[in-house]
Amino acid sequence: MPAPSKVWFITGSSTGFGREMAELLLRRGNKLLVLKLDVTKEEEIKSTFAEGYKAFGKVDVVFNNAGIFAIGEVEGTSEATIRHLFDTSFIGA
Repeated sequence: MPAPSKVWFITGSSTGFGREMAELLLRRGNKLLVLKLDVTKEEEIKSTFAEGYKAFGKVDVVFNNAGIFAIGEVEGTSEATIRHLFDTSFIGA
């Protein structure tokens, strides 16, 4: 007996692991609404979540996959890059 479908809110789903997860969930009968979201903008997080909730009347699972990385030593990485990395990967979560 298949599990009941759920409404998932997935960040970082345009490529990579997030996209694979979204495609797997769709194949299993779950629901997906594609919306643009920058997780470094608090108001955008709130409005996007509200749009998803309005579309389906609920959100069962939040899967935060948004993130970026930088290659290099800490001392050689610019402050702007480090701030962007933390804003996206830590604070955005």
